Amino acid sequence: MTEAADRNSMPNNRIRSPFRADHELLKLSLHLRETYKIACRRSGAIGCLRLRELFDSHYLEQLRIVDLLSDAMRMVCGESHLLLLTSLGEPPLSEGQWSQIAGASWLPILLQSHDKLLRTARSIRGDMSLSTATRTVVRQLIKTNELQAWAVDDEIVLEARRGSSCVSR
Repeated sequence: MTEAADRNSMPNNRIRSPFRADHELLKLSLHLRETYKIACRRSGAIGCLRLRELFDSHYLEQLRIVDLLSDAMRMVCGESHLLLLTSLGEPPLSEGQWSQIAGASWLPILLQSHDKLLRTARSIRGDMSLSTATRTVVRQLIKTNELQAWAVDDEIVLEARRGSSCVSR
């Protein structure tokens, strides 16, 4: 069986090739970045400045991670292949879904996205078939997302203590 045929026959839940690992991390990072972008916009509408600042700073950090992943993939796969990955799945939520979510209601959604991304990154972290650049980016991705997940989890606790002052109205 050829490598391409082998790659196509793999179950989606098992990542075995460097390309598939990069692709999955980029897809999850893009999803998280877009979720932060939408959460930031929705939080600004209700005037919850603290959460908006958190969402905005995390969005910018996710933007940096997406750039690093894209650069690592470009080195491994080439520019033309990376252009095919510009539509990596659906947006995090449909407009009808996210238009009804605001403020602190985004926190569990963001924490769940971080958890999924971290599980995937940790599962491929030691894969020696990954390029050195990709392994470096995976370490940065894990560090950044662990810190962000911790901050989001901390906000969930603070909101619970305050009585959810920034929940959708």
